[in-house]
Amino acid sequence: MSRPAGWLAIAALGALLAAAPASAASPVLGKRGLFPGGKGWGAAHPRTVFNGGSPGGLADKIRWTGWGKPTARGTGVIAVNRPEGGYYATRVPIQFRASRLGKCPGSSKRAYRRLIFRAHDRPGGSYGDWSAWTLDLCNADAKPKHCGLVAFAPNSDFGAFDITAWDTTCATARDVARPSRDVAIKPGSPAKYRYTTKGWVCNGYSLDDVGLPSITFTCNRGTAVVGFNRS
Repeated sequence: MSRPAGWLAIAALGALLAAAPASAASPVLGKRGLFPGGKGWGAAHPRTVFNGGSPGGLADKIRWTGWGKPTARGTGVIAVNRPEGGYYATRVPIQFRASRLGKCPGSSKRAYRRLIFRAHDRPGGSYGDWSAWTLDLCNADAKPKHCGLVAFAPNSDFGAFDITAWDTTCATARDVARPSRDVAIKPGSPAKYRYTTKGWVCNGYSLDDVGLPSITFTCNRGTAVVGFNRS
């Protein structure tokens, strides 16, 4: 009995698919169990990601494009804080970029190990700056490098201190902190601050406190994060 035309090609394709390595499976987002009580971590193109805590750590209705490529992009919704406290009743759009395909320690699965996001600042508002969701999608307890301080004036407390770096060098982190010397601390509390330098976006806040007035800054460029306090 003769086989239909194209049968050999179909059979060969089936054999190739059966022999495809496990590494060709769809990658996952970080490590399963990344956050106690969390959702979405260790799953492929999850519709929900949740840190297991406050509503500000829950994003859902996520739709991904380019999953499996070096950078996957997602859109969803999330709750955001009101200036006077609590959360807006209406959730806002959020965008994601997952990158750094590799493997988490102890796992054979390919995983995105970095996740950055930006969201609307309020319902009907506009997108804010890109920020890291967490430093390491393989280890929620990962700590950045400690990079010391930068003095802005000799024999004074005027400077940037407790400088940290993630996914960049300490030399770069200190360079990022230096322009903060031109940011004046606003009287009263709370206050917000922002400056940019060489592609880095730095956002800061100050609160009433006993002792020397200071600003806490977090700076982002892509997946890299620099943090410091400026007195």
